[in-house]
Amino acid sequence: MATGNVGHHLHARQDETNTYFSRDAGRTWEEIRKGSYIYEFGDHGALMVMANNREATNRILYSWNEGLNWTEFQFWEHHIEVENIITEPSGTSQVFIVYGRRNDKGVLMQLNFETLHERRCSGPDPYLNPNPLVGIFLSEPQPSCPLIFVSEPQLSCLHLICAQTPYFHRI
Repeated sequence: MATGNVGHHLHARQDETNTYFSRDAGRTWEEIRKGSYIYEFGDHGALMVMANNREATNRILYSWNEGLNWTEFQFWEHHIEVENIITEPSGTSQVFIVYGRRNDKGVLMQLNFETLHERRCSGPDPYLNPNPLVGIFLSEPQPSCPLIFVSEPQLSCLHLICAQTPYFHRI
């Protein structure tokens, strides 16, 4: 995901800054929302959360299918100036913290997505083979390059709405 503009150079005009997402490691980009948004990934990359970071808001948007569909959620009755959205460093959690300011005071909001999906993703049916445009995926270490190793190279299907488990990592 990225915020920016289409053109030969980056500029800060708010009316031309939008939020984009790439599903193929930056080869192609799709505009997913007009305007500048702060964003974070959780649940092994399966969950994307974003909020407007140019004007005060009381809503976030989230997606379980790499931005194909977005759901709007009102997290509070008051508007805040969102400064950031964070989750734990490994990106596996479904709990996020939205922080910002309201009336010159700090505000923290916890967003917990853990109970939204009772169904857990399970393999191998809901998983596809990796897209060769995304990278090189090997099922065992290679003597020529021992650093490249992925034990179970699987990508989750975009049309399935389910929570990832610790056993299935999006790559």
